[in-house]
Amino acid sequence: MSFFRSRRPFEFDYNINGSKLTRAANTIKDLGIVFDTKLTFYPHIETFFCKALKIFGFVKRVCSQFKLVAPIKSLYCALVHSVLEYASVICDPHTISHSYALERMQRKIPVFWWLCARNKSSTTRLHP
Repeated sequence: MSFFRSRRPFEFDYNINGSKLTRAANTIKDLGIVFDTKLTFYPHIETFFCKALKIFGFVKRVCSQFKLVAPIKSLYCALVHSVLEYASVICDPHTISHSYALERMQRKIPVFWWLCARNKSSTTRLHP
C-alpha cells in the first residue's frame, strides 16, 4: 500500500527475485485502525461506528429487563464507549456527516437510560 496526497499517484511495480509483487487493497487494518491510501480515516470511522452500533444493540438486548441504570452504564462504558474512544485522537471526524453519526450514537444511550428508568417507575406503580 502506498500513501499519497496527489490525485494521480505514481505507481511503481516492486519485484523480488524477478517476481512481481501485487498491490494491496486500498485499505489496510493495522493495530485496529483502518488506513486508506489518502489517510482520511473514513473507512475506520465507518468500521468502528458499525461495530459500536452492533455492541450497543447487544447491550440493549441484554439489559432490556434491567431496572437500574448503573449496570447499563457500566456495560455501555466498558463495551461501547471504549470502541468509540479507541484511536479517537488520530481519526477525529472532520466531516459533518461523520460527526453527526458519532453524536447520534452517543445520544442513543441517554434515551435508553431514560426508558429503563421510566419502565422501573411504571413497574413500581403497577405492582405496589
